[in-house]
Amino acid sequence: MKIKVDTSGVSKKIEQIKGRTDVGNFVATTVYNYYKEFVPREEGDLEDNVDIRPYQIEHLQPYAHKMYTNDFDFRTYPHPNACSHWAERGYEVHKNPANKRIEDFIRKL
Repeated sequence: MKIKVDTSGVSKKIEQIKGRTDVGNFVATTVYNYYKEFVPREEGDLEDNVDIRPYQIEHLQPYAHKMYTNDFDFRTYPHPNACSHWAERGYEVHKNPANKRIEDFIRKL
């Protein structure tokens, strides 16, 4: 059995959205909203001091990279979901609803 899939519309859609800041901002904001519950939080500086640009999220605290890449013992943090590599953890937990929101947004273009 052979199955043929017409993907011509896919590349057209990709070209249509490439470079659109509204799509990039929506993607970055959606991803951030789904992973921020995993960002270590004491006073909120790491979670709240964020620069969101099209397709990019940057935590601006000087210690952000160290917290993200190192394996600290987050069991002592006041919030139970804190972890390093919080973006990956957020995607692992919330990838289906996050992907659906982004797909729905793009479909409406």
